[in-house]
Formats: sequence, C-alpha cells, structure tokens
Amino acid sequence: MNTVEYLDSFEKYLLDVKHASANTLSSYKRDVKRYLSFLENRGISPCHAGKDTISLFYNSLKAEGKSSASVSRAVASIR
Repeated sequence: MNTVEYLDSFEKYLLDVKHASANTLSSYKRDVKRYLSFLENRGISPCHAGKDTISLFYNSLKAEGKSSASVSRAVASIR
C-alpha cells in the first residue's frame, strides 16, 4: 500500500467510523502526512514501523519545538 492509499484509508475510517469533524480530519491527516514523510525520509515502510519508530517521531516533534498537545495528538493520530 502506498502513502496515498494509507491516507485515503485513514480518512475513510475517520469519516465513516469516528464521524470526525472537518477540523479533526484536517489535523489528523496533517499529522499522518508528517509521519509518513518522516518514515519516507528514513527509508522505513509504514508496514515495518514499530514502537521504536514512533518514539523517534515523537522525539523529532519535541526537538522541532512542537507543543505537548500537538505531539500527543500526532502520536494519537498514527496509532
């Protein structure tokens, strides 16, 4: 599955199952896009990403100066 398919699947889940608002959908999609870009830049397939990868992503967001709320939402988005 490529990144576009991952995002489409995720968006469908948010709309159909979670009944997410437009703002939530936008924020979560942005977070997942950032995560997929993070993986791609490191040559990691989303299928092979695990807890260690999420920890690296978490640490990179903190290093960028993202707020705790933004980092928490981003991690929740990719879970």
